[in-house]
Amino acid sequence: MNVSIVGSGNLASHLIPRLIEKGIKVQQIFSRNATTAKSLSRKHKISFAPTLNDIDLNVDIILLCVSDTSIRTITPHFKNYKGILVHTSGTAPISDLNKHKGNNGVLYPLQTFIPKVKVNWNDIPVFVEGNNEAIEKTLLLIAKKLSKKTYSLNSKQRKELHLGAVFVNNFVNACYDIAYTHLQNKNLKWEYLLPLIHQTTLKIERNAPKDVQTGPARRNDQKIINEHLQLLKKEKNAMEVYRVMTEYIKSNY
Repeated sequence: MNVSIVGSGNLASHLIPRLIEKGIKVQQIFSRNATTAKSLSRKHKISFAPTLNDIDLNVDIILLCVSDTSIRTITPHFKNYKGILVHTSGTAPISDLNKHKGNNGVLYPLQTFIPKVKVNWNDIPVFVEGNNEAIEKTLLLIAKKLSKKTYSLNSKQRKELHLGAVFVNNFVNACYDIAYTHLQNKNLKWEYLLPLIHQTTLKIERNAPKDVQTGPARRNDQKIINEHLQLLKKEKNAMEVYRVMTEYIKSNY
């Protein structure tokens, strides 16, 4: 089986070596960012396509590792493609590929990818969808090469899952940033909080998050809450996040 890649961002940079490692030939890469695409082509010894029209259509799968808004724009370029056109988005529906009248699918690895930070592909949930049963089975076979955790989800389910991912990853990381910045401003070390972060993660692996909630909002300790808000009086955005999160926790207990 051979594939070509459209896109050269964080996902592509992690996905290409994993595909190659698992015996799937990556034949070609194209990206609007020619610099990163050429870098990946040299690093992994794959062909570089200068334009979309230069992509060889004699491959089994073309993977669109692009932004959600680019999927519909790019799809018409492959209207005559006879293979499987696949996007990798958590939120874009499979119908965004409809201008390609053939076999379409989704291959969505649910993980945060950033340059130079290795991931354990075996533990990454990979979700697939096909516009027919045969395509979905084919994508599941590929997913099982990438990961030990593979699932079929439709577009609506995948979008709901992506929303959950935003809460547990993007929003939580933003809270880390608030704490990191606050401690830096007070000449305190970020490393002091790391054992707490690790323990919190361990707790929610074994329990429902609501069952292990602690803190002043959980206890409705208004004295400490007011003191914290006072400490944040010069950090307006952080203060607002604190208020909203406090009210959410108080309203649930």
